Amino acid sequence: MAVDSQEFPLIVTEADGRSSTHLVFQGGDLFLHSAPAPGKGRPNEDSAAVVAWGGTQGVLAVADGLGGQPGANQASGLLVRALGEMGQTPGNELGPTLELTLDEVNRSIMDLGVGAGTTLALVEFSAGGLRSHHVGDSIVTLVDRDGLAKLHTIPHSPVGYAREAGVLTELEALRHPDLHVISNMVGSKSMRVERSNFLPWEPGDTLLVASDGLTDNMLTEEWVEILVSAEPRLAGPALVALAEERMAEGTDTIPGKPDDLTLILYRRN
Repeated sequence: MAVDSQEFPLIVTEADGRSSTHLVFQGGDLFLHSAPAPGKGRPNEDSAAVVAWGGTQGVLAVADGLGGQPGANQASGLLVRALGEMGQTPGNELGPTLELTLDEVNRSIMDLGVGAGTTLALVEFSAGGLRSHHVGDSIVTLVDRDGLAKLHTIPHSPVGYAREAGVLTELEALRHPDLHVISNMVGSKSMRVERSNFLPWEPGDTLLVASDGLTDNMLTEEWVEILVSAEPRLAGPALVALAEERMAEGTDTIPGKPDDLTLILYRRN
């Protein structure tokens, strides 16, 4: 399906169940997918937002409500709906408006009073480039046509930091019993939003914003190979299929981890 920017913001929450959409968005090609964990019989605690801002700017976001915590889906839904409401009045500068919105949402989630929290992986972009904002272990990655990483966020988690420091290999990290533990979330007094520098991009660069339902079920080289193999409308379903296959069966080296799965692929034309 292709729609124009008059139909944005596009907000996906638990109410949408399993959802896959292909869009033409702000000068690029976009694929969005979200689905609840297979076989667990609970609502999807992931949410996503695609928000147009002015003529060429946009916001892409994935929020993963903390599984096992009360109000997990409520927390991620609050976050993406606030981003959508922000997109209704694009008269102000995007960056400061976004920072203010995230601070307000953090307080709103804490005010629920049930210990709810969510991760956030978000990109604000224009025709010239992008900046990532992330909290927790959902990821933002930008790769070029050859699959070389221009940007890759580090999960805010003990296992993520250990892998970045070289203490754990990627396979050891995927097998680690504390892989699900994070050290930063939206819905906390100590929330810290990590922001990248503004990064120029070129036509053909591919952006991935995803919850850990993707990254906990395959190696980086596997999903990067799929990212650059085809346009998003084809690469997106291929990523989903591999992630769901791993959730169901795993492999001899990578244990399957059934989880909610949400991802946004976006490629500049």
